[in-house]
Amino acid sequence: MSGALKTAQKHDYPSKAHRKSYARRTGAERTFATAKDPATSNIARGWIRLMGLTPVTLWLTCLLAVRNQRILTARDARQHDDARRAAAGLPPKTRRRRRKTLASLAATAAPP
Repeated sequence: MSGALKTAQKHDYPSKAHRKSYARRTGAERTFATAKDPATSNIARGWIRLMGLTPVTLWLTCLLAVRNQRILTARDARQHDDARRAAAGLPPKTRRRRRKTLASLAATAAPP
């Protein structure tokens, strides 16, 4: 029975507390995904020649600090662009929706 208590969920499934707790996972997954992204920073095997917990921890700390600076710079650029657009009387720029609804796909598809 102690094994079940150890692996049991902290909050009931459909509750607000569960959704709030689970939402943290998205941020953690995004952090690790951007840290492992070879386009920006690559932590594949052999990315540093130092061994041991301390040097690797220090390098990972620097990598995450640089990642955070990159994210903050991009956010500041977006904020500046939104302020510029607001001063010009334009709405803030939004991302384009890539996914199509079934209705829009059916309307654009020509019958054979």
